[in-house]
Amino acid sequence: MTLISKSFCAAALSGLLCAPAFSQSSSGQDAKHSVYAKAGFLGAGVGYAYGLNPAFTLRGEVTTIGSLNRDFTAGSVDYSGKLKNDNASIFLDWFPADNGFRLTGGLTWRNTELTGDANGIRLNGNTLKLGAGDTYTARAKYRALTPYIGIGYGLNVSQQKANTWGFVADLGVYYAGKPKTSYDVSGPTYDLARQINASATDRAINEQFGEFNDKVEKYKFIPALYIGVSYYF
Repeated sequence: MTLISKSFCAAALSGLLCAPAFSQSSSGQDAKHSVYAKAGFLGAGVGYAYGLNPAFTLRGEVTTIGSLNRDFTAGSVDYSGKLKNDNASIFLDWFPADNGFRLTGGLTWRNTELTGDANGIRLNGNTLKLGAGDTYTARAKYRALTPYIGIGYGLNVSQQKANTWGFVADLGVYYAGKPKTSYDVSGPTYDLARQINASATDRAINEQFGEFNDKVEKYKFIPALYIGVSYYF
């Protein structure tokens, strides 16, 4: 997780620990608005919530994971991976009872992309190690608009008093569908392999990319888990 995401996590957890003490003070007026911060394994973010009535809250938020580096394997080839995940969302929360439990539905505009730099090209049972000047990068980009459904706790704005703090939790899933995939390959090792046997090299590259494609296409659903703090006013 990036430094920005770690800072959000620290702020959210610090606020969460202090929330019970802050919530003792209230102006007595009913709240209409809330701002909140939250953090989870998809990164961290901030949001604004407006209480339509005691049963419904409308809110918008932005979250980001920054740039997360993580190695992975597809087939028999290792990749140095980088994940970007930036979201801007609008949600409608339904509170079926006079408490913080809610059902949430929404729509998210996302910029989610996974890139993987392969360490070699598998050819005729052998792996040609990539060196200086060699590039083999596979990419998977998810569609921009994704629906969201989940459950959560908190942000029942119209049920709260102004100038109080609260707890926020979200558990849900985005349906992202199959990502668009592509790859780039170049460099002296690739050029030499094609000079020796172009058809076998191209076939090997396509098979290797197919293994990457098969791996990322399994992840059509993106889970979300966040906790945080909110302030009502």
